[in-house]
Amino acid sequence: MNKIDDILNYLQGQQPIINHPDELTEQIMQNLPDMDKIPTNGNTETSFQKTTRIHAIVKVVQIITTTAAIWLIGMFFYLHHTPAEKHQDMNHYTIDIKHGSTLMYMTYMKKRETKMMSYTQLKRKIHEND
Repeated sequence: MNKIDDILNYLQGQQPIINHPDELTEQIMQNLPDMDKIPTNGNTETSFQKTTRIHAIVKVVQIITTTAAIWLIGMFFYLHHTPAEKHQDMNHYTIDIKHGSTLMYMTYMKKRETKMMSYTQLKRKIHEND
């Protein structure tokens, strides 16, 4: 790199010698191709316009896909959310409703049926019935 830097510094210090600057400008302009003569194949868009249009389309597609991905992730978390507190003490059961029964009485009877009794309580009940 040191050699390249030396060459660049040497060239930057040199000033070109131009005998006829007007002729140089005319020669450069003559060598440029005319815009009318450039083949366009029926397309009026230049390559710059095509690339900018393609970039705009890609940007819109990126925005749409990003929005869809965020929405899908949000739906996943919303639908698969498990509640932090589970209600395990709630028993869902059906009760045979009899004519004249109140809700409180039916709940009492259902709890009484499902209530577990200890051995001493069972023994006491047996002796009470004798």
